[in-house]
Amino acid sequence: MNSLKTGLLLVALTVILVAIGHLVGGVQGATVAFGFALVMNIISYWFSDKMVLAMYRAKPLSESEGPQVYRAVRDIALKTGMPMPKLYWIATSSQRVCHGSQSEARRGRGHIRTAGNYG
Repeated sequence: MNSLKTGLLLVALTVILVAIGHLVGGVQGATVAFGFALVMNIISYWFSDKMVLAMYRAKPLSESEGPQVYRAVRDIALKTGMPMPKLYWIATSSQRVCHGSQSEARRGRGHIRTAGNYG
């Protein structure tokens, strides 16, 4: 269902851009807009995960940094027959407000411990 929604959004974006291109430059404008939309859709489809991780300044989470989180995710992945995903650390807004790297690190470890305690 999510793939269908994503596909519909990409098609809607393409139609809107082609319509604007047609209004601005006629057939030639629509062609250029279609090419632009095609490139933009391909880039956003293939690289959206990397763009979001970069936007939030996510850092890869190693197993030594979050053993409980790794164990929880690995258990879920095994039970569902899915491959183990890559895990990333994204600081919360409360951590970005903190002053000094030690307070951020302490809070970060606390959040990882809390997230790793699952039933």
